[in-house]
Amino acid sequence: MPQTPAAIIRELVDTLEQDQTLVPEVARAIRDTVPGYENVPESSLHSSIGRNLDLTFRTILADRAPDPGEIDEAEELALERMAQGVSIGSVLAGFRICMRVFLGRLLALAPDQGLSADEVLAFSTQLWALGDSFSTRAVVVHQEGSIAQALAASSRRARWIRDAVLTGLIPTELRAGAAAFGVPGARRPARGHRPGHPGRHPSPGAGPGHRHRRRRRSSRGDDPRPR
Repeated sequence: MPQTPAAIIRELVDTLEQDQTLVPEVARAIRDTVPGYENVPESSLHSSIGRNLDLTFRTILADRAPDPGEIDEAEELALERMAQGVSIGSVLAGFRICMRVFLGRLLALAPDQGLSADEVLAFSTQLWALGDSFSTRAVVVHQEGSIAQALAASSRRARWIRDAVLTGLIPTELRAGAAAFGVPGARRPARGHRPGHPGRHPSPGAGPGHRHRRRRRSSRGDDPRPR
């Protein structure tokens, strides 16, 4: 009795799940072609590829792509890569590579299993829909994370400025904070400058020469002051 298409697809997925070369191939392709993965540990990269492949297997077996809200893998990956300094564009490019390698393996095995061209085409359609859902969820999570990071940075900057103004900071802390938070002119007043008296100058005639001239006038008897 011939196998049903569903049974054939199940067998194909089982074969690919057991393929130990799939994850390393995806990892090499990502590192070779996608910028920003230089500082991503190998264990982190392999773990995320494994999760993405499991998501791809489930999509093929369910014969439908999940909605964005159903893809927790996208949220986990977006947050993990954000913490590692990988851009959202590179995250999505890495996921597309994962699907492309998987689809290539699937298409290579399908003819030997007797799958029709329509069934093979359905794989591509499902994976493209999965890519759209994954991208939607990942971008939303990334935007929310970026907003949270910006608010936290703004709070740290305001706290540093408050400490600098109210409690005072040593020069090294002042310079480091000014550089980190982009605060221009954050430096101590120069020595000799009296705060609170900007631009103060001696009054005219208040110097020692003025006192000497007054003594000379007094000795000649022409001191204008009343006796």
